[in-house]
Amino acid sequence: MSSHAPLPDATGCCPRFEPEAWDGKVLTWDRRPFLRDHVRCLLHIPLGFGRLMVRDLARIEAAGVKDPAMLVLADGVSAWGMDL
Repeated sequence: MSSHAPLPDATGCCPRFEPEAWDGKVLTWDRRPFLRDHVRCLLHIPLGFGRLMVRDLARIEAAGVKDPAMLVLADGVSAWGMDL
């Protein structure tokens, strides 16, 4: 087993999460727009996730609320679906 952490961009998609940057911060969610969606899964593996994100990003841009600090939260509610 390797004793070193993966590189920050090891996924090729997103930077590695650094929790230290969030310690002690207070986030205010008032008047922040939210978009909710659901993706089907097969044994916790999202199906059509890329297509869903393209659709959701288009909806966000059409509403004129795209934020460079956008955050996507996912809740794997079951082996068959995930709420975003």
